[in-house]
Amino acid sequence: MITAEELVQETEPQEAESDFKLGTVADLFENGTAKIQFDGEETPSEKQYAYLSSYTPAKDDRVLLGAMGGTYIILGKVNYDVSPDVEEEIDRYLFDLKQVIMKKGLSITGNTDVAGNLNVTGSADVSGTMSAGSVSSGGDITANGTVDSDSVVTGSATIGQTTINGDQMSTRYVEATSVSTNGFRHTGTSIAFFGGSSTQQKSVYKLNSTATLPDVISKVNQLLTALGDYYLIYSR
Repeated sequence: MITAEELVQETEPQEAESDFKLGTVADLFENGTAKIQFDGEETPSEKQYAYLSSYTPAKDDRVLLGAMGGTYIILGKVNYDVSPDVEEEIDRYLFDLKQVIMKKGLSITGNTDVAGNLNVTGSADVSGTMSAGSVSSGGDITANGTVDSDSVVTGSATIGQTTINGDQMSTRYVEATSVSTNGFRHTGTSIAFFGGSSTQQKSVYKLNSTATLPDVISKVNQLLTALGDYYLIYSR
């Protein structure tokens, strides 16, 4: 026989359980999944809830969960009174487990340390100072500042075109260099080879048709002295 209290409970409308719940990520499990404390509950749940791949659990996140299949799935983080992050083009960067591909360019205002190899398919423009152990380029290298590597290139260096608008380009030793242009052009006021001190251009005048043997000997010695000043030969 049903009691009066049970009859009232049967006839009163029951509050339907919501398909959505709010909670807070109280902590993370060892595998990085979220430990959820639902709103209105005093302790976090020890159950691991699935979450969408677009969300990465982080402690203290406010999250929205949706009911499905007798459990809940974390749908994502809930923000309030926080400006959204604006990403103009979502495909600007491609990430995988081994590399980051910049599809639309890279702008760095601070320092960048590269412990491995840096491969540039297009052009590399340096407005400040570039210091490198070795540089290999199949295209153009343009620097508006100072390029001072003081590096040792033990193999060959093949450069399409190198333009230095700054102070200096210093390379301590290059075993073999191939310049794939119409030649090497030096536009400075002085030059030296083999680690010598730079010297300005020398003037050596031609002999006339009436030159004597002493004149020829003197002119050859003058040429040898000029070449020695550039350190092209060892002149005694």
